[in-house]
Amino acid sequence: MSECYACGSTKTFTYKSGQTTWRSNKGTNLVLCLNCYISIIYNPRKTFVFSDQERVCYACGSRTTSLKKEHGKTWQNWYLNEPTRLMLCNNCYNYYYRREYYKEYEKKNPNNIKYHRSRKHRVRDKIVYADREVKCGVCNWCRRVRSIDCNVTALHHDEKRYDLSNSLRFTIELCDICHKTEDWRLEKLGIKPIFY
Repeated sequence: MSECYACGSTKTFTYKSGQTTWRSNKGTNLVLCLNCYISIIYNPRKTFVFSDQERVCYACGSRTTSLKKEHGKTWQNWYLNEPTRLMLCNNCYNYYYRREYYKEYEKKNPNNIKYHRSRKHRVRDKIVYADREVKCGVCNWCRRVRSIDCNVTALHHDEKRYDLSNSLRFTIELCDICHKTEDWRLEKLGIKPIFY
């Protein structure tokens, strides 16, 4: 007797001729009932609706995750582990899946990663690559060193001043903690961006 590996059911739809509708999972001897096949494989977006009680990260047990804001809308950033109904919060997804992907990518392309990290910065919601290395990996305020004391350093436009002809003018390198603190301070003071 077959058993669905997603829901555990031992019954599935049977035609009048007696033929059952078990669907096999490619490469394994596991099977899905017709309902799970339709909801998971065939049409996953329309049938998976989760209540707040069901949203629990199966890795860490958290009931909360980060919020994603895009196009004026805000939603919780959960990741579904298909074909099961188990979910991962954003932190666990980054830790278990994205981290491994980036580690492999860095091993294959070490020069490419180093090149982009040291030259990349943002000006007016656009990512710009400088023609030379502009980041040294040390915070100008607290002297934290990237990969030792902090995760990342970034270029910060001091007092929200931007020179569109020279994107590196008015910039300082800050660690992630100092950068968030300074952004919060400027927002509380109500300082608006100035473009030259």
